[in-house]
Amino acid sequence: MKTPDDFEQQLARTPRRAAPPEWRADILANAHAAAAARRLESPRSRADGPSRAHSPLLQLWVWLTGISPAWRALAAVWAVCLTVNHFTSSPPTGSLASRGDRGNLAPEQIAAARAQRAELLQLAGLVETRSPEPQPARPPGPRSGLRRPERSSFG
Repeated sequence: MKTPDDFEQQLARTPRRAAPPEWRADILANAHAAAAARRLESPRSRADGPSRAHSPLLQLWVWLTGISPAWRALAAVWAVCLTVNHFTSSPPTGSLASRGDRGNLAPEQIAAARAQRAELLQLAGLVETRSPEPQPARPPGPRSGLRRPERSSFG
């Protein structure tokens, strides 16, 4: 049985024959014709000319066709995701009360935010100067007037 090294040695000993000269001319003519046809079809060859600086859309097309289809598909997926996110998200609102975060804040935080807002309005000259009346702090209570009797879970 022959090994790959034996085969390579046999090929090295085989004399090489030159291709007929008429074949060489045919091969070169076909290669030149294929290269010319490829240049006419390719947008890259047109982008290399003088119109390159005046055509950003053509430059974008050349850049997009130069990258692999997998990267183009990934870019398209990202574009779709960002577009969907942009059109389905609600616009942000400015105040805490309009967002419904009041239930997550402690009463002291709400009072501090109101005092800070009043001070900012006073500094801006939008409100007359007056001392804010302190509001009595209520202890948190049940949200419903109904109380359920506590049941033991260990029946």
